Amino acid sequence: VEALGQQLWVHGIRDEHAERWHAFEPQPFAEAPYVSAMKADEFAASHSRAARLLRKFEGKGVTLHQYPGSETSRLRAIYANKARQLEGADNNLFVDERRIDFMVAAAALGSTEIFTLESDGAMIAGLVTLRDADVRRFYTIYYDLAWADWSPGTALTFEVTRRSLAEGLSCDYMTGRQNHKHRFATGSVRLLRVDASPAELHAGVSRLAMSLTRAA
Repeated sequence: VEALGQQLWVHGIRDEHAERWHAFEPQPFAEAPYVSAMKADEFAASHSRAARLLRKFEGKGVTLHQYPGSETSRLRAIYANKARQLEGADNNLFVDERRIDFMVAAAALGSTEIFTLESDGAMIAGLVTLRDADVRRFYTIYYDLAWADWSPGTALTFEVTRRSLAEGLSCDYMTGRQNHKHRFATGSVRLLRVDASPAELHAGVSRLAMSLTRAA
């Protein structure tokens, strides 16, 4: 990276791994809320309002579906819909077809699951998750703004969390400022970032080399 004159960005370093990056002076990045160590029925009882939301959707004929990551048409639809919603916004990652192609290719490896709320075959909310051992990571969520008053994103997050806990899984909501993530969460993990210019990268490598020499 230094030889190419490029900047290094590494975002999402977990606190327990910070020591590995100490030479590059990691800085705070975000908090990642999670849900674990809770039974599914206890979670549902603690969030009765979200449970009622889901029942309201069911009363309107809205159904929840689960698909494997190989359902590329649904995966592409989620990212295409988010791209349209965020059109004109800064840092709209979803307009980059290469990112979507990457997600489609990654999903084909088998660790991706897609959950949707659908009405008459139309998707009103979609959630892309990644399975990592006994953790389900909530990677991307989309909802149709026409249904915004019904909070479909909250209802979908609630139900997938409840189902995950029933399966014996923990839930990692990853980064994001959605209020419902923090309402549902039982804790959070501090994440760090490293942003290094070529000169800072060179200095960090030098510090790391010196520390390794002293340790030897």
